Amino acid sequence: ATTRLAHHGGKCVMVFESAVPGCLARGARSNQHVDAKLYPAGRVLQFRINSTLFIMESSGHSCDDVFPGYDSKTKGDCSYFRVREWTTGRVIANVSESLGHSFFSAVVDHQAQPPRVWVFGSAHARNNKLHPGPCDGSNHTGCYVGAWSSTDLLHWSKGAKAVMLPHGYALFNNDVALVRSRGALGIPAHQALMIMETRTDSGFPRGPSPFAYNTGTDGDLSRNWHLVWDANFSLGLDSPKPPGYESVGDAPTLRYDDEQQYYYLIGGGWITDGWARSRTLRTGSWELSPKAPAAIPAGVAKRAGLPVPDAKVWTQAYTSLWTPEQQQTIKPWIDNLTAWNWGVTDPDVCCSDGKAPSYMIHTLSRQGAPANFTGKSFGFAAWGRYNGTLVEWLRSFFPERTD
Repeated sequence: ATTRLAHHGGKCVMVFESAVPGCLARGARSNQHVDAKLYPAGRVLQFRINSTLFIMESSGHSCDDVFPGYDSKTKGDCSYFRVREWTTGRVIANVSESLGHSFFSAVVDHQAQPPRVWVFGSAHARNNKLHPGPCDGSNHTGCYVGAWSSTDLLHWSKGAKAVMLPHGYALFNNDVALVRSRGALGIPAHQALMIMETRTDSGFPRGPSPFAYNTGTDGDLSRNWHLVWDANFSLGLDSPKPPGYESVGDAPTLRYDDEQQYYYLIGGGWITDGWARSRTLRTGSWELSPKAPAAIPAGVAKRAGLPVPDAKVWTQAYTSLWTPEQQQTIKPWIDNLTAWNWGVTDPDVCCSDGKAPSYMIHTLSRQGAPANFTGKSFGFAAWGRYNGTLVEWLRSFFPERTD
């Protein structure tokens, strides 16, 4: 199979053997500085518009250099999202309208003309000790999911408080899937569904249901959101968890198959669990793929006696795209992933335009390392590709029974 390589202003995609079911290739790219004024990204995801790939990055720090007039001494540390071209790494926009928010997700409305990108993020002012946000640990009221949109990726709408959480609740990650058919029975017809990773730290209780639905019909996802907030509509996969698994509701990614009317869900805080699927969203209705988990950290795979990707990176990729200095720094980490890679987290999949190929991207890091882990670590984003549409890929995780 051929594999697309991407250069990111000194960062590149590198190919190695896949542990993702149905995935033809995986890759990794450095998560270090892209230029002197931009710090590394947190969650990274892809989207495609008119056959062109882009990435949306949850970013932060050093806003004094990124946004004119920003003063971190008085405003505190910052968090926001930015958009890049996938093949060049060129920053299209550092979106100042999103300052004070984190844990972003994105969805493209391809039926809008021109296509409209929607980004959602929690009002969590990550690492800002001077001015924490309403979703931060010191606050227990006013937490919301913000929404922004754009049709050209350069000009973005002002943030809207799309989903308000009840007093005492907060969230980290979220994701949104567009729904063109009626959607799950038991809740009103909706044009989109959101899943939220509600916080359970700092005294926050877990919400009875992670879902919110949008009852609008005009494509506007900045309003008309309603919490399900009913324990009858939950994942039911949190407890008990299969040994070694995590809930698909941690750092979740949500997609919808309009033809078969399944909601698909993947997630994980150190292992990428899923896929899981349901037609109703009801507790107990979620079916876990027999191919789960979708991705396993190299360190965990080694302990379990499974194949590991050490020293299997396609050398031509990084020798042709990285400088000799970068190669010297990066190669030891790539050749010995099992020594430090204990987490494959924050997964995302692309693309919802009905075209092939499809992609999966997630982090490689030390998150989830054993308590006695003392070694150094590094941060990458792993990239997988499937030569088919996203719906075809999702369905492949649930083979038709022949018995």
